[in-house]
Amino acid sequence: MSLTGDEGGPSDEQPTGPASPRAGERLLRDALWARITGVVLVSFSAIANFMFIPYYPVWSIVLIAIDLFVMWALLSPRRV
Repeated sequence: MSLTGDEGGPSDEQPTGPASPRAGERLLRDALWARITGVVLVSFSAIANFMFIPYYPVWSIVLIAIDLFVMWALLSPRRV
């Protein structure tokens, strides 16, 4: 897998692609498995951005902060 995007298909870019839209749809219906899936996917994103800190420090830290905010939103108790 190349970091420049010169080779490989779309599956190389986002391996979690098929799970994201379905989980997002079920999040609107407040499904517990969708919240867990969302946290796992966002955790992968945070870890990947952590590894890019030496190359893109500001952008990586901004994306990690967004990932943490999304995790907080997914893990906070729901109000009815």
